Amino acid sequence: MAPDPAPPSRHTTAPSQSHATPPEPDSSSLLSQFVAVVLPAILISAPLLTITQFTESPSLVSLSGWLHVALIAYSAVRLSMVLVAGVPDLLFGVFWVFVYAALAVPALVQRASGRQPWRVEVGESDLVTSLFIVLVAVVAVDVTYNLVVRRRIAMPTLIRRSTIASQRLVVIALAYLPVLAVLIQRRGGLGTLFVTRAETLQSAGIESGVDYGLITAGVRVVPTVILGVALLALRTQRPRESGALFVTFLYLPIVLIVTNPISTNRYSFISAAIFLILCAWKLRRPLRQWLIVGTVGGALVLFPYLDYFRYRRTGTGTTGIYALTNGDYDALFTTTMAVRWVVENGITWGNQALGVVGFWVPRGLWANKPADTGVTVAEGLGMSFTNLSSPLWAEGYVNFGLLGAIVAAALFGLVAARLAVSHLTPGDARGDLIWSFIVGYQLILLRGSLLQATGQVVVVVLMVILLTRRTPAAEMAEDEAAVDEPVPERPSRASPRIP
Repeated sequence: MAPDPAPPSRHTTAPSQSHATPPEPDSSSLLSQFVAVVLPAILISAPLLTITQFTESPSLVSLSGWLHVALIAYSAVRLSMVLVAGVPDLLFGVFWVFVYAALAVPALVQRASGRQPWRVEVGESDLVTSLFIVLVAVVAVDVTYNLVVRRRIAMPTLIRRSTIASQRLVVIALAYLPVLAVLIQRRGGLGTLFVTRAETLQSAGIESGVDYGLITAGVRVVPTVILGVALLALRTQRPRESGALFVTFLYLPIVLIVTNPISTNRYSFISAAIFLILCAWKLRRPLRQWLIVGTVGGALVLFPYLDYFRYRRTGTGTTGIYALTNGDYDALFTTTMAVRWVVENGITWGNQALGVVGFWVPRGLWANKPADTGVTVAEGLGMSFTNLSSPLWAEGYVNFGLLGAIVAAALFGLVAARLAVSHLTPGDARGDLIWSFIVGYQLILLRGSLLQATGQVVVVVLMVILLTRRTPAAEMAEDEAAVDEPVPERPSRASPRIP
């Protein structure tokens, strides 16, 4: 009798290791690695190749030249890292867009073409100092931001949650309509919303300063915040509140009118548009990446054309690469002017900062209230046109020297990081709203001056506090469940990983 066959062995039925199919490479990972290498090379080489068309361009083989190349390289690498690192934080990404596309690259074109935004004599030593200040400042922002986010100093569990006060939103939206009508009438009537700022001041008899700033905040900023809160409520609250839907339909045409690009300056228009988009939609990774890339292209190519037909029907202004030499791209040059002003006058030891803190005090009550830092620097250097910007690091340098520039930049990085963590925290409507506003408005904060920019930030923060409420402990679990994309505990490809 033949013996029974042996039971099949696991080893004989298992596939041979030599014939095992190797795992397929992750295409998205390979693409990210490719972009991480190629994109910085493009962002660094493109401006350097562009300036070769200027036959009389000065050599970059100098201390200021090397510092300038270092600034372009550093901002290009960090911008690329933000794009490929998980879900990009738009606030941090737009910061690097400003440094690269609104400061470093235009300043290189100005250097190569010999066409500066303003007719002020500055020396090579002033340029070296200003480039060093900017480099140190952006490193301070970078380090502070990453320390706060990576080490989770602002832990989501420590953030007090908040939600939108729906009934309060409806009441305030209705109560503000007559106030808005009065402010529009004080501004000169509905027709002034479709003319330039200079024509508005002339027709309404408003002094350019605190009065105009307060009226503008009341006409444009407050309605935009009310609409943004309503849009966020429609996106996050379940079930959807009928009050938020009512406010959205009521204020959408109002905001389209008061923030139209004819009478609204470009930075404010872009800031309002980004705020409303981020309130209405939760952008996924691809859309965030495209938004950052589009912002780079818009800053370098489209931005000058937004002002092309504002003052004449036939169009006026500089186009092409020479558009990067006008006053819209003066962030580095005004920093250099601030350095020259400090050389001649010394630092103010906080006097300019006092004006920022007391922005709300009328000059009638504070006769010696400091003017905008940009105005102070322009007047001190003998310019007739004084409405100049004053970047964040220039503000710090004029007040307290290099230490002031570093501290100002580090504080910006700290606030940006806290807002980023708050934005990623489920159920924190206040943090989400303020983050959405600062993403675009930081272009105004970074460019300056702080005295002009601070007022609108305070108005937005107060409005957000007024239109939201702290979440009671009993509602915490329900609010967290309603959030459409909670932060995972383990980092993954789709998680909001900050570079």
